[in-house]
Amino acid sequence: MACGSAASGRTRRFIQSSPTKAAKAIEELRQLHKPGQLLRYALAHEADDLAVLELVLRRLGGLMREPRPSGKKAWTRKRLSTDGRFHVLMNTLSSRLDECNSRTLALLADAVVRLEVSSPEVADLSERIAEVATHRHNAISPQDLSILAVALAALRVRGPPTEQTAGHLGSAVAFVRSEAMRQLQDFRFGSCVHLLEAFLRWGVVDAELTNMVFARVEDILEEEVSTRDVEGLLQVLAKLGQPRVVIIRKLCQLTFSSLWSFAPSQLVSISHSLARLRFLEQRDVDELLGALAPQLGRLRKSDTARLLFALALSGATSPPEIFGVLAAQYAADPEVLDPKEDIDMAWALCALELSEKYRNVLERILQRCSETPPQSTVALIKLHDVLASESTANAQLCEAAAEAARTEAKRLSNSLQHQQVTRVLSPPGRSGPPGLESPTLQAAVGPFLVDFFLEQSSLVIDLDLVSWPISRRVRHRLLRKLGYRTVLVSPWDLKNLRTDADLLGFPPAA
Repeated sequence: MACGSAASGRTRRFIQSSPTKAAKAIEELRQLHKPGQLLRYALAHEADDLAVLELVLRRLGGLMREPRPSGKKAWTRKRLSTDGRFHVLMNTLSSRLDECNSRTLALLADAVVRLEVSSPEVADLSERIAEVATHRHNAISPQDLSILAVALAALRVRGPPTEQTAGHLGSAVAFVRSEAMRQLQDFRFGSCVHLLEAFLRWGVVDAELTNMVFARVEDILEEEVSTRDVEGLLQVLAKLGQPRVVIIRKLCQLTFSSLWSFAPSQLVSISHSLARLRFLEQRDVDELLGALAPQLGRLRKSDTARLLFALALSGATSPPEIFGVLAAQYAADPEVLDPKEDIDMAWALCALELSEKYRNVLERILQRCSETPPQSTVALIKLHDVLASESTANAQLCEAAAEAARTEAKRLSNSLQHQQVTRVLSPPGRSGPPGLESPTLQAAVGPFLVDFFLEQSSLVIDLDLVSWPISRRVRHRLLRKLGYRTVLVSPWDLKNLRTDADLLGFPPAA
């Protein structure tokens, strides 16, 4: 394979791995079941093609993820990172990256991610991969570019800032962006998903690139896609808070026409994403649970928490017996989860009014949150609803959760949807809709900060934005108990109301 080198201006020939050598290496590596054996193999084949060493690294990552016996001689990631042979492997890869073709470079970055080892040698290799990649203009295919982008984002590698990268982007991010923009017409479905995921992980908001990628996705929606592509794109849409109706409807059509094609964990993920997009209705819940029912007892604890959270977020009211089964299954599993998944379960129990029945589960979760308070804004927003509905002695945790919810609510008050509704309820220079007083914006009502509050009529109006991580199900129930009336405007109501004149009808109708 030959391509131009931006660094030297000459044509450089990269080493292409022999299929025979690669096949032989794969067969040999399958016989090695211990990290020490793999490290010895790497030393013995130090001069082989980099594609072979990439296979060693990938196999090593797979072994480290497998359950292993404990003890002083157990292979932990810490032990691996301090092994001299591992250092030699990392240094060999770093020094020979210029030799490998772009496909191997992308796969090598992916293998480093799967290794899940933190060490100076791994960090140096990651930076070196980014450095080499950024000199390969017009030499990386869309598929390899998307794999490389996701890997570098997972490794938190942006590359050094330059004058051409607007300072904060970093050379690697800027390179991926420019190459993607140039080749976007050749991107396939999976590559589009990976590219969006990469920029999400980098924390880079690029409206132009995002819109172009989604336009490309719409162009190729009729192509054959995998179940992983469907799951991945819905996850990205949910994380971005992008209710792209055409795309979501097509993905739903693909999903519900062949539910049997998806693994149970994928169906849980799809349910979770559709609920976050406020696109999961009762009939969808019934179909998904019908497909999942034979496998419910085999779900991992984390999937159980995500599924019950999705059902609560969707506003589903049936089947209540399934809600109880999932809650009981979660309570019986001794596995300790990530705090974010625990908080999802706590919110779901409150939303589905199961908190009294599973009081011990809720108290254990709140106890863990008190001992190790969550730092994530999203987790604190969810926890705010839970703490508002439950009595707790941890005033510091309550204040942290309330502050996170207030800050995010004020940030979203500048959204286009809020401005649109504000123009109707409080139009400048004239009165609002007949029978409605002028509302107070961002008013403190009970323990919450609401979007619009009409004090004389005790009416609370909230916008259910996709970018808000939970529904107002718990909040509005508590406010109604305090004597307030509540109105919820869904994101799809707002999307269908094109003009201010259309909006005039929504408060009385709601």
